[in-house]
Amino acid sequence: MNFREEQFNNYKYIIADLDYSIDRIFLDNVEKIGRENAEKQNKNSPAGEIREKNIIIYNNIAGVLAEEIVIEYLKKLISDFKVNAKIIPTPFESHATHRDIKIEVNGKEKTIEVRSSFQISPRLTIGGVLTWAFRLLGRYTTTYKKVEQEKDFYVTIIHRYRNEEILAKIKDKVEIYIIGGASKEIFDKIGVDDNSGLKQGKACYRVIKPIISAPKDTPDIFKEILEI
Repeated sequence: MNFREEQFNNYKYIIADLDYSIDRIFLDNVEKIGRENAEKQNKNSPAGEIREKNIIIYNNIAGVLAEEIVIEYLKKLISDFKVNAKIIPTPFESHATHRDIKIEVNGKEKTIEVRSSFQISPRLTIGGVLTWAFRLLGRYTTTYKKVEQEKDFYVTIIHRYRNEEILAKIKDKVEIYIIGGASKEIFDKIGVDDNSGLKQGKACYRVIKPIISAPKDTPDIFKEILEI
């Protein structure tokens, strides 16, 4: 597993590169947990529609991959910068509690929600991702989830391929884009409530759009989380 920093204009983001020949244990575990979580997952989409079993599996594997990559990146930063911090395990229980990352930094507990999305169009450039096609996702409400407990931070991951490709990707080589994030305070301050363009029907997210308009890019939001 390798993390590299890339840049579009003045906005920096992180790409995690994984190779099954090297990261087999990690990727096999991601698939295993994703499939197990799929059995516990709510069968309704945020729009309230019934999801096909395969879609539930793909989305859960993608979600676990996103979360585990964020955890690994946090661990790397903790080690590199010798931060007084540790990850607190938070196993998946149900769709009602979902999952989040808990981290203790200098004696203070913080929560991080990881949102991940697939990029359907292979022609979309990273510039398009950052400037118009995607957004940073914060808290959301749906027809079955009227209130979501707010987390301290929200991080957005982009899988730049279709959801049905994820099984082949994790058995070969795969890139995961840690595209950005923000604190709940920033989402409250500059975010907007949006239920359009997210293909989630009646789901309403607090979003920051475009991504590149966020006050901090990916490296800087992680520095904020870890108080570096």
